[in-house]
Order: sequence, then C-alpha cells, then structure tokens
Amino acid sequence: MINKIVIIGGNVFNGDGPVLNFIDVCIENKVEVFLITDETHLKYPIKNNNSFKSELIKRKIKFKSFKKFDHNTLKFITKLKNKNSTLISLNSIWIFSQKTIRKLKKIYNYHNIDLPMFRGAGCHSWRIMMDEMRTTINIHLLDKKIDQGDIVLKKKIKIPKYILNLNDFYKYLVPFETGLFEEFIKKLIKKKLKKTKQNNSKSFYWPALKTPINGFVDWNWSSKDIVLFSNSFDSPFIGISTFLNGQKINLTKAKIADKKKFHPFQIGIIYRRIKSRIFIVTSDGGVSFNFPNPKKIKYKLGDRVYIDPKTILASRGIK
Repeated sequence: MINKIVIIGGNVFNGDGPVLNFIDVCIENKVEVFLITDETHLKYPIKNNNSFKSELIKRKIKFKSFKKFDHNTLKFITKLKNKNSTLISLNSIWIFSQKTIRKLKKIYNYHNIDLPMFRGAGCHSWRIMMDEMRTTINIHLLDKKIDQGDIVLKKKIKIPKYILNLNDFYKYLVPFETGLFEEFIKKLIKKKLKKTKQNNSKSFYWPALKTPINGFVDWNWSSKDIVLFSNSFDSPFIGISTFLNGQKINLTKAKIADKKKFHPFQIGIIYRRIKSRIFIVTSDGGVSFNFPNPKKIKYKLGDRVYIDPKTILASRGIK
C-alpha cells in the first residue's frame, strides 16, 4: 500500500504543472506528499502570478529546499522515505547519479515529451523548431543513462496548429498531464504498472538551450524556419536575438508576412513598420515580429538587422 509520495522537482515557469497538478491528484486519492525542491523553482511564478513558494505555503504543502543535490539531500530523502513510499521526479533540475539511483532503489520520472525521440533538455523548444505536432507524455523509471529507463505509462497527444510557443503548450497540456497522473496513482496503488523498454535504435538526444545564448537567429534561413525558431524561444522566454544599429534586440510573436522573391542582398532589411511590429526580409519573403523597442533604439525603415559570424558560432556552441 502506497502511503506517501516524495516529489523531487518544481513547476514550469508561469504554470501550475507539473508539481501542483500532481499534488492535487495525490490529495484527491488521499496520498500524502512531500516535495524536495530548489531555490530556482521556488522563485518561479505560477499561473496566478504568485511565486511557487508562496503557493506551497498557502496550500500547506510540506516541502524542503536544497541548493544542490548532494549527500545531504540524499541523506534527507533516505530518512524521509519508507517501504510504502514512492519517489518521482517532476521537472527536476538535477541529474541523478548512478549511486543515488542505486541508493534510493526506484525513482520514477515524468517526461512531458516523446521518448525515445526527445531525450535530453529543452525538448519542447527543439520540437517546436522541428514543427513536430504529435508527441507523447511519459512516466519512466530512472536509469543510469539519461531518459533511457523503462516506460511505465505513456499517453499520445496531437498538438493543434494554434499552439505556437511553450506558454501555449503548457496550458494545453494540463488536462492530458492530469489524466496521466491520475492513471499513474491508481495503477501504482493497485500495483498494475507494467514496464516497457525503449527502442534505442529510434532515439534522439538534444542538449539544453539557454535563450540569451542560443536564441540568435540566422536571417539566411527560410521564413518558416525563422518563425519556428522564434516560436521555440518565445513566451515565457524573451524571444530571439539579433542586432540592430549596434545594439542587441529581442523579437517575439513571429508571423510569415509576405511570400515574395527577394535578392539575397536584401535579407535583413526592415521594410515595413505597423505600430509595434516590424517586417524583415528573409530568403523567401518577409517575417513580421513584435518589437515594442523598450530601449528606444533609433532606427528607420531601410535599416538592417544582422548577426556576425562569431555570434552565430557561439550560439551553436562552437568555439
């Protein structure tokens, strides 16, 4: 009989999932919960703009925060768990060592994108770039190799075309996520979870992304690829980066504006401005962006956005 679930992790930025939604499901099923989290997640805003920490306190959820996962964290969890408790990682920033997995014996992990197609980090940004509109959400056992453990629960999701960025997706995901958690808790209690091995011959691993570093756009791409790239770094992040008149700027809410043949020499020229939106020449047309210009950068129609080769290489992790 399961009488306690120890959660390791935190919510996504500006959302109620996965941790708060999982806690709600546990409470509905009369399962006690305890959260192990970190200072970064505690500062995140949730859907109602409260901080994650203040919401945990408001809901009287038991939790403890650690700066890093070390021997003290492991010691605390070891004392906390008992033979009838279950450990699950939900959006954790920590990678668990083989020693930790062996010590804690069994840790489940929630992975909110398809396995084995999207192993690694920043996976929904990679998915958006790839224009992949079908995926799965999964709960799997942690293994010594990242995201390679046996899957115990999987749910297919078809993503509508109007879901453009991560904020949109996380809102859309909530009912699917809640349904997966409900099924997991019920099968866990009844001991009906079945393990399925992943097909490693169809696996892909993607590295972590950091918007201020990796979000520099290459204006030589097609309009569609620029829009997809922009969407992948859009809300809740700051958007893609480029340079205008010697200053770095951020652009958001990209849309294909004009399908027209331009000469390569015209790429990057700002050819139209309507309120806070600017229109930029690409290799196969034009793309418009939201650019409220908070820094009050002086520019005019005919000016050009650009990226120097060194910045492009650095954004790809090439030194």
